[in-house]
Amino acid sequence: DDWEFLTYMRELKEKHGSPELVWVAGDHEVSSKKISLLSGFDVVDEHYFEVGGKKCIAIHGHQFDHLMKDTPVMRLVGTVAGDIYKFIQLLDSNSQKFSRWLKRQSKTQLHVSDEVARGAMAYAHEKKVDYIFCGHTHQHYVTDDSEVYYWNSNCWTDVPSTHIAITSNGTVNVGDEYNHSS
Repeated sequence: DDWEFLTYMRELKEKHGSPELVWVAGDHEVSSKKISLLSGFDVVDEHYFEVGGKKCIAIHGHQFDHLMKDTPVMRLVGTVAGDIYKFIQLLDSNSQKFSRWLKRQSKTQLHVSDEVARGAMAYAHEKKVDYIFCGHTHQHYVTDDSEVYYWNSNCWTDVPSTHIAITSNGTVNVGDEYNHSS
């Protein structure tokens, strides 16, 4: 399904020519150059853009997770856990209720979402941006401090997945769940 989604996005870019598609590298990407060649997207560590007068940054979020950033063993454990999770998803029903519950429990127990949100907000202040968008925690999360707004987009590989849409005037909408496999 992931390759089907990437193929769809690449076709969208080729068909319309104008949509800017940027892949923000995460903590599981083996090689940004390979992903760029395979997908046709620019692959970056962080992506700055402006919409409706709002300065924005999209960044994966693993940079703010001290367990993943500072502990090489935890990076390995996280990768293995990700592979186990993919296997559980294959066995789970179409609704993916068990696998999504399991993911929420693991992220909640480690307090990853709160930590990433705090780190991202501090980074946004440092970079002087109004909006910061992350992933990594695989949990939908929104917060603000009236100067900076933080959104975590959930996980694009989950079915169904949540998406964030930004209108031309800078309004951010958390979209209904989108089933990219249909």
